[in-house]
Amino acid sequence: MVDTIAQADLTIGNLTWHYRQQVPQGVTAPPVALLLHGVPTTSLSWTGIMPQIASAGWRSVAPDWIGLGGSSKPQKQDFLYTPVAYLEALSAFIDAVIDRMAIQKMAIVAQGFLGSVGIQYALQYPEKVDRLTIISSPIFPVNSLPWPLRKLSLPLAGEMLCQDPLSSERILEKGCKFVILEEFLQEYRRPFVKSSDPGFALLEIMRNRQSQPRN
Repeated sequence: MVDTIAQADLTIGNLTWHYRQQVPQGVTAPPVALLLHGVPTTSLSWTGIMPQIASAGWRSVAPDWIGLGGSSKPQKQDFLYTPVAYLEALSAFIDAVIDRMAIQKMAIVAQGFLGSVGIQYALQYPEKVDRLTIISSPIFPVNSLPWPLRKLSLPLAGEMLCQDPLSSERILEKGCKFVILEEFLQEYRRPFVKSSDPGFALLEIMRNRQSQPRN
């Protein structure tokens, strides 16, 4: 038996993280898996596998990255959207989760082009990471982007494309081998329809996407 997927917010400093979590029933002190989504998706992308994780006796926590989904979308003068800024924010989030759940370490599943932040966290704080799983995340300093994402890095064109609510939808459809249900596309699309902030955040993410490997 497992509980349903719950949603909550966690504010750390001036940043609010929206996250989903699922807890297995009848398991005392279950191990925790932190699920880090790619760009331009949200934690919604993990909801298909979270019940399976719970069935295996694990608790899963899937945050929306800052700038995406239901999390804070600060202006770039308040959050740089660089790998370093994301690493600092993720470190604070993980510390808060570890403290709240009274655990010492967790497993990290890093997916997509922001997944490299999770990889860097594991390298920098190995004592807090039980295991690391990498799914389609760049592990080299130089990496290529698919054209729909690369267009966001172009001068002027990026500013226009990032404000098209359908841009994220087209990126998802081109990057996925499976048909994405309309209900999921609507959920991914909603933040871009409600505000210009997610689009500009995505623009900054793509323009600051360079990996920062640790020697």
